[in-house]
Amino acid sequence: MKPEILIFIDNDYLSTSLYLYRKLHFQAAAKEGIKCITIIAKDSKNIRESSDESDEVILVDSIETSEVLCAIERLSRTYNVKGLFCYPAHVTPRGDANHVVEEVARQCGLKFYSAGPLENCNNKYLMRSQLSNVKGVKPVKFRLFNGNFETIDDLIFPVVMKPVYGGGSAFVSICDDRKSLEKAYNHFIQKFPDVPGACSFSGARKWLSSSEEGPVLYTPGVSVLIEEFIEGPEGSLECLVIDGSIHPMLIFEKMITSNTSSTVLEKVIVTPPQSFSNDQISMIVSAISNSIKALKIRNGFLHVEFKLSTDGPQVIEVNPRLGGFFVDEALKDLCSCDAYYLNVNYLTNKPVTIRHYLADDLPILPEDAIYAMLLFYPNRSGYIKAIKHPEIDSACEILSKVLPTTNGHKNGFFDVENEEAYIAKMWVRATSINEILHFHKEYEKNIEIKVSEYGEDKLMGEVLDVWDSCNI
Repeated sequence: MKPEILIFIDNDYLSTSLYLYRKLHFQAAAKEGIKCITIIAKDSKNIRESSDESDEVILVDSIETSEVLCAIERLSRTYNVKGLFCYPAHVTPRGDANHVVEEVARQCGLKFYSAGPLENCNNKYLMRSQLSNVKGVKPVKFRLFNGNFETIDDLIFPVVMKPVYGGGSAFVSICDDRKSLEKAYNHFIQKFPDVPGACSFSGARKWLSSSEEGPVLYTPGVSVLIEEFIEGPEGSLECLVIDGSIHPMLIFEKMITSNTSSTVLEKVIVTPPQSFSNDQISMIVSAISNSIKALKIRNGFLHVEFKLSTDGPQVIEVNPRLGGFFVDEALKDLCSCDAYYLNVNYLTNKPVTIRHYLADDLPILPEDAIYAMLLFYPNRSGYIKAIKHPEIDSACEILSKVLPTTNGHKNGFFDVENEEAYIAKMWVRATSINEILHFHKEYEKNIEIKVSEYGEDKLMGEVLDVWDSCNI
């Protein structure tokens, strides 16, 4: 009997991948006795990391349908190919691997996530167009902007400027007037190539169309989305969609955020929400469910960001992936759901079942328990030279923590001005929201972070030594 394999298509070009998506899926697959293989282009900078995370790496000339099909045909002589996937929320300058995965999987008789709906989520301009006439969701005014300021005389400020594709809240700017918009856009043009959360997600140059306007040209590093600013408390809903059936799993509220000139820093994210009533949560779930149907998403985990405005729920983004930070831990702790195991089951054509999801009698958590994800950031951009974490006497129970993290940061550089470059994160539990807010405030106030302007060639070895010596 041939050994079973799960294949990941790596379309990244960075020397360090931005997310743990492949690694966590491969870990889940390995527990099922499934061998894990990565197919990657020969000229990729990510081959070493792919090798570290995979049982085997297959090099191809490019991530194109014909190349991947040939590689799988060769592998099938030795292995039983059970599944094929890529990171669905990462559209790179090399192209959209979702279309390659769909076509290859279709020809090989494997499960896949439809590329069209994924594109409508990943491309924020297309997403806005698809959600223009959704029941229970007020339309948001938006436009694609290519730098011609003569075309924006009719804008009503404040507005939000953001990349059409993006991750890590890179270059998300709230602009109160034309002058601040011009400043934000010029900064985007200048800094775009140096920010992984923007340039790595930028996709390729293409024509786009929406119900709001005719064909418009999208150009990476030039085009941005401008949309009206929505006032109100913000949150996110984690959903699992199985064969078109929508299962809301967990709802979070972003209790504390801060804005730099070019990004939004999320600091305290809690569940159950503190600002949403049960009736409001029901409205939010209904609006998001209608949005998911409008986007024609039939399978997969979704991380949906929203605001609760005076006019009702407003969908901000629908991301075709699990939420970041500690969302996977939250699903395990609160919903008895291993998201990566379930996704592996789907990809390998095994039954997908869930034990618990957001019910009608909301909230679902114990009344005396508040859970939170806490994020901490450097006070300025640069290379982290030393960190001293404080000992805080608190009633908060730390369930999980990462101290510090360099994942996703180019050569260890933390660009806190342009993207969510956190230095540490925690998943905690307490009996009251005040305990959580107090703990975060004290920890943030007392953490000591030394930031250097030196390049990695002069500093990174020193950084590691410091971190090791601190026993972090």
